[in-house]
Amino acid sequence: SRFLGGAKAAYEMIVKAFAAGDRAKLRDLLAPPVMAAFDTAIAAREAENRTETVEFTHPPRADLEKVEVVGSDLARVTVRFLAEFRSRTKGPEGEGVDDRRTAELWTFERRLKSRDPNWMLIHVDAAEA
Repeated sequence: SRFLGGAKAAYEMIVKAFAAGDRAKLRDLLAPPVMAAFDTAIAAREAENRTETVEFTHPPRADLEKVEVVGSDLARVTVRFLAEFRSRTKGPEGEGVDDRRTAELWTFERRLKSRDPNWMLIHVDAAEA
């Protein structure tokens, strides 16, 4: 339950940082391939002169989907997130508000022998609710 509580906090932090275009915050939480994908989406939004903010209407639901240990030191945990949030976008033509529901599978990874207690997001997939 402690892991899932931290995963929910990370999920909210990452979703909000992505919406805000906060690359510095994202770099510390995302593996390079995930960061590259997020950066491409942020750059596209910036090129369209758009901004976005996100507010969660309820705390996201997090359920363990898969846990594995690779070798003797690498742990991977896949979490299914179900979330509802309000997205506000501003662009050249005005402002839009969109209420969304999303289901995603996020895979986190961590070296078990590392002194760093933080997990890195290494993969994101769409999921069925």
